[in-house]
Amino acid sequence: MSAIHLAYPAKIEKKTDDGTYYQVTFRDIENCFTQGETKKEAYENAQDVLGFMLQDYVDDERPLPESSVARKDEVMIEPLPEVSIPLLIYLARTVHCMTQVQAAKLLGVSKQRYFDIERGKNLTMKTLGKVAKAMGFKANIALTLN
Repeated sequence: MSAIHLAYPAKIEKKTDDGTYYQVTFRDIENCFTQGETKKEAYENAQDVLGFMLQDYVDDERPLPESSVARKDEVMIEPLPEVSIPLLIYLARTVHCMTQVQAAKLLGVSKQRYFDIERGKNLTMKTLGKVAKAMGFKANIALTLN
């Protein structure tokens, strides 16, 4: 089984038309953009807006946009972990065309508990590992130095 990733290429550009700020745009996701006073703030805001946009796709039951490879003037940005981990669980379930009820039965938990897991509520590393294994995935956690 291949890996599921939520990183999308984004362009962070310094702008000076109305003061100095940094603008972030995602070419793979329509109307997904943000800005910040510093490059760091713009990147952090981009993680937030990307998470909101991806969650909107899920809430509207639309497939997530495919992610392109970053061009040399772009960086790959992922949503914050508290957003990306529940989204990854949702995607793992949908890869197998499972309902939440089926996923709950597979894990031996109630439908409500599975719903909470998929929303990131009271989600532990142990539970993440159990969900990943049950759905044929391996959970990998990484820390990246800024």
